[in-house]
Formats: sequence, structure tokens, C-alpha cells
Amino acid sequence: MVIEKDIKTRILEAAGSEKLVRFAASEHEYLDLAYDVPFKIEYHKSEIIVMSLASYIHERIASNLIFFLRSLFQDEDNIDIMGGGLGVKTDNFEGSYFLPDVSLVKGKPDFEKNSTAIIKNPSVVFEVLSPSTKSYDLSEKLEEYKTFESIDQVIFVYQDKMKVTTYRRSYEPVGWLNQDFTKAGDTVEIEEKSLCLRDIYEKVNF
Repeated sequence: MVIEKDIKTRILEAAGSEKLVRFAASEHEYLDLAYDVPFKIEYHKSEIIVMSLASYIHERIASNLIFFLRSLFQDEDNIDIMGGGLGVKTDNFEGSYFLPDVSLVKGKPDFEKNSTAIIKNPSVVFEVLSPSTKSYDLSEKLEEYKTFESIDQVIFVYQDKMKVTTYRRSYEPVGWLNQDFTKAGDTVEIEEKSLCLRDIYEKVNF
């Protein structure tokens, strides 16, 4: 289709931008392109969201998260720690497709139909905040994550300072509990395990 080629060309041109770039598109067009472009794109409210290239610090933090989380849960057979290439999809009527930087999956993954790269049941999602995506992550994306029945915790990790913000699902009272952590010795509770900010920010110089 000509329109798909046009969108792909525009996406490739926007890939080096330091800003978040959006293009109107259908879900079908997004899915065709998501497997065809060599960088992260997401889909929300009938728009393709083009992510800027990740910084060295962003990838350092993401690598730390994966390493230390896998160490924490190495004896848990029903828990997998996945990187930023795994897509997650909401179940709302319009559908949103996100690529969290790190995901924790409990039990058997519930794959989107005809896909082995998109799941519908993450338990914990981690986003390393970038200047271009910070506002989007903390507003639109957070609200969508809260609609997942499977998600118990959303964790945001800042890359310009030592700060981790968590949103944990609560049943008594019903809602989401928000906590901020800012000291190297602080620990974040994840599935009854403790992850220290000192480890999250290992080898990170602000």
C-alpha cells in the first residue's frame, strides 16, 4: 500500500529526532511497520509514536535492571525478566501497543493473536525516562498501564538524577499507591523482593 510506504518513510526520517514524533495510522499499519523498522515505535490513540534513539545512560540503566532482576528471581521458575524488544498490548477497544524498557512476566505469557513478540499479561513494567518521552510516559502511558488487569506495578526510573517512582496496585483501599525513592540505599519492593537504587544506577555518572 502506498500509504504504508509513505508512513514508513516519514518514520525513518523522524528516527533521529530528539523529540517524540506522532503519525496518524491504523492498527494494521502499525503492526506491519512494527516488525519492519529497526527501532522502537509504539501505538496509542490511533497514532504511531516514534521514540528517539536511547542514550548511553538509558541503556546502562536498562541493562542494570535486567541483570539485577534476573539475579533476584533466578530461583523463581514462574517469573521471566524481558527486555525492551517485547511488546505489550492493552485490552481496551482501540488497543495500545507499548514497548516497556523492562518487563516482568509471571506464569505463561498470553500472546497477542498470531504474534510471539507481543503479550497481554505483564505483571510489572519498567520505563527509563528520557527527556523526549518523560511527559508521555508519566501521563498517557501510565494511565494505559493502569488499565491492564495483569499489571500490579509500574516503575519509572529517571536517567538525569537518582530517582525511582513506583505505582503499585492496591485493593484496600482500591487504587494505586505512589512512592518516590531518591537515595542510593533506598530499596524498591518488587514481587516481595528488594531492588536497591545503588544497583539500578551502578556505573551511572550524572
